[in-house]
Amino acid sequence: MRRITRMSKAWRYIPTLVMVVCVGSSVRAQDKDLKPVEIVVQTSFKPAVTEAVRLMDEPQIPDTTLPTPKLEYEVLPRQVATDYAPEPITAAKFKGEKLPRLYRGYFQGGVGNYTTPYAELYLNSIRNKKYSQGLHLKHMSSAGNLLDYGYSGFSDNLATVYGKQFLSTFTLNESLNWNRQVVHYYGFNDLDTLIPYYHIPVEKNDIKQRFVGLDGNIGFLSQQVDTGKMHLHGDLGFRRFEDLYGTGESHLRIQGGMEQAFHTEFLQIDLRTDYYRQALVQDTASAIILNLNPRISTRREKWYFTLGLNLFLESDSLREITFFPDVQLGFHLIPKVLTAYVQGIGDVERNDLGRLAEANPFISTDSRDFLMKNRRELKVRGGLRGALSQHTAFHVNYSLSNIENELFFIQDPDLVLYNKFLPVYDGLMAHTFRGEVSFDDQRKIRVTASAQYATYETDSIRSAWYRPQMKGGLSARYNMQNKILLQLDAFYVGKRPFLDPENPVVKTDPYLKGYLDLNLRVEYRYSKILSAFVRLQNLTGKRYMVWNNYPSQRIQLLAGFSYSFWGQ
Repeated sequence: MRRITRMSKAWRYIPTLVMVVCVGSSVRAQDKDLKPVEIVVQTSFKPAVTEAVRLMDEPQIPDTTLPTPKLEYEVLPRQVATDYAPEPITAAKFKGEKLPRLYRGYFQGGVGNYTTPYAELYLNSIRNKKYSQGLHLKHMSSAGNLLDYGYSGFSDNLATVYGKQFLSTFTLNESLNWNRQVVHYYGFNDLDTLIPYYHIPVEKNDIKQRFVGLDGNIGFLSQQVDTGKMHLHGDLGFRRFEDLYGTGESHLRIQGGMEQAFHTEFLQIDLRTDYYRQALVQDTASAIILNLNPRISTRREKWYFTLGLNLFLESDSLREITFFPDVQLGFHLIPKVLTAYVQGIGDVERNDLGRLAEANPFISTDSRDFLMKNRRELKVRGGLRGALSQHTAFHVNYSLSNIENELFFIQDPDLVLYNKFLPVYDGLMAHTFRGEVSFDDQRKIRVTASAQYATYETDSIRSAWYRPQMKGGLSARYNMQNKILLQLDAFYVGKRPFLDPENPVVKTDPYLKGYLDLNLRVEYRYSKILSAFVRLQNLTGKRYMVWNNYPSQRIQLLAGFSYSFWGQ
């Protein structure tokens, strides 16, 4: 065993010995005189290399999931004794906004040229859940004279009392109105030689006309919270209207109706009765108009329509039954931007004394030719309306009207001065184009501009007297920091044909010139309750003809103040 160990140690030196031999051989190769040396190694050891054994174990991820043990337990029904004494909670305090101060009274008044006093008063109740009441008084007059014409003074007076009572399911409303209007028939040349020749009285009281009206109304309107229930409304009204020459009229109106919603449909039925009793200079007359108007409407996301009928039963000198459609169809081409619509409607109304006086206060009520008739109209119109921007809107339409007994005026041919007008009735076909654009930024500026062009075809008379083909208007308002308010209104009326009383048989009627009327109002708000204003009318200063031989006043100036009082 030791021999083998020693041999093993000797075997380790063999490589070293071989290297030494090799080196020595190379060295001796340079020395030719060196003798060869022989080394003989004898051993019984046989070297062997043991075969390597590779480990074949592969890496593995151990499973760390632990099994969930199944637990079994039970809850014992036992109440735990508690002892809790709650502390009181302090009530929350809500600090709301203070209600703005309201004023029961408002007064506005002033004085202008042409000896023009003006006063207006409003009184109203404030913040009451049970009722609302108010009073309105107004006076405006002028004592000015126009050069070369008769006395042109006028006065307007108005008194109105109104109120509402709010009940649980109904609202009652009532009103009482009194108005008085005085004018003078100044449409003549005060230097006319016919005045002294015929001894025509032309003093103030001789050419004076006065209209007085008194009307009252009482009605109710149901207030149903549930939109599926029926809503009712009704009104009873009475009006008495008369003039200085004994012509008078009594008008009684009874009307009512119902409204009922059915899912997306809406049913409406209205019934109205008008009774007229008129006392003329030569005779008396009475008329009754019954109107029944059932209709149903619906509205969808893209369109809406109304389908109905207007039935009229008339009784005066004759009895007539008239049917008119009540239809409307609209389509939203661009939702909330552009809507197209078409409509067909009809109506019958009385050309009564109040309506005539409002249209032309210089009517000849004491003439035997003064008549009042029913006006019947069938109108078809269609158009577009929409928004050009967030603050700009527009509306354009065309309408075709077929009217029976349309009202026109001519100068009374029986009067030497031709300073009064008679109503004339004729059939009329009117084609009207109208457009309107408005801008409102909800803060400072509001502007509205409109234009209208119309053509007329009459049945019997030569022209549509005193009807302009072109009309236009502009209204602009500017608010400068709620301190200064500027209001500009402009009206244009085109030329109008009229019947010349001195030459009524001509083939072509003469025309009154068109006119432009500019009005400006400037208001300075000293405080929330006190302000001063200046109003200028007819800024062009031109005297234009409203009716033939009836010129307007030139530039008119009115200055005054307004004051709010009795606040709370």
